[in-house]
Amino acid sequence: MNMSRPLVTSLRRCVPLGSGRVTRRRFVPALTAIRTLPALQIHSLNCCMMHTERLDGITKKLSVSSKIIVLDGNLAAGKTTLGRMLAEKMGLLYFEEASVPYWEKKSKERALPPPPFKGSCSLENFYADPKSPDGNSVRLQLLMFHTRLLQYSDALEHLLNTGQGVILDRSLYSDFVFVDTMHKSGFLEKHAVDYYYEARANSILAILPPHIVLYLDVPVPEIQHRLIQRGRPFEQNISDSYLQDIEDVYKSKFLPEMSLTSEVLQFDWSTFGDVDKVADCVNSVHLTKGPWLLQTDSSLHQLKMLVENKHRVANLMIISRVIPEVTVGVC
Repeated sequence: MNMSRPLVTSLRRCVPLGSGRVTRRRFVPALTAIRTLPALQIHSLNCCMMHTERLDGITKKLSVSSKIIVLDGNLAAGKTTLGRMLAEKMGLLYFEEASVPYWEKKSKERALPPPPFKGSCSLENFYADPKSPDGNSVRLQLLMFHTRLLQYSDALEHLLNTGQGVILDRSLYSDFVFVDTMHKSGFLEKHAVDYYYEARANSILAILPPHIVLYLDVPVPEIQHRLIQRGRPFEQNISDSYLQDIEDVYKSKFLPEMSLTSEVLQFDWSTFGDVDKVADCVNSVHLTKGPWLLQTDSSLHQLKMLVENKHRVANLMIISRVIPEVTVGVC
């Protein structure tokens, strides 16, 4: 259709005849003269993005291997080693555990800041003085959740765009394990925990949980042995009670919660197990529950639009609460 003809030939107004009951209508030109309009780009990318997405169908990209798989367990349980081997064997994309300088590592466009400019928000400072009055523990945990949220959105984005499944070393769903443990140890005040859980609930409502959770069960004495072998200086003085509290929260709260929406597989990882057997277990899982089963092309498109917009994702954590440890005010 030629969109360059004068508008007078297409724009008309309806005028009723007579003062009584309208029985018929006649049309007269609404404009008597107008310059020729340029052709309209009615099929631009912005106009038709949603329409095209629905025609293509995100669900057509997904296969039986298109899953979000999360590896969880205590410190030094063997998640990283298993995750990399499992991803390579199954043809999945592996996401290493999120860390504080997430964007610098992800983009590789900026060098990591030198030590004097890293700030006080770090695992090293936390383990050195977990009750520091500068609020490091609160800031660290909120930043870690924020980082895990962004990483999880990257995993969802990759899955929805390519259909390739992903494996994550921990995720935002298990992050509360450390919050509860830190609170029990006296490292976090209740008002900080309340803030965290409200931000967490607001964030999780907007996304979808993992399809499968793999939990590696390792006793605390073996965890301590592996921490020594790993050789990170700031991990050498972690108490047995702290590690036991992490395990307890995992088993009493995290695993039951995740079993409501995800398939949960537990493995005794006291000694490193057989990767082939783990892969076979994952491949044999038949999803019978969770919100993924209810998704349509339209709902997955809306999720895709969200996770592609990192500003929207980051804003999910914004809630109207004040935490003295992380709030900057003016007297």
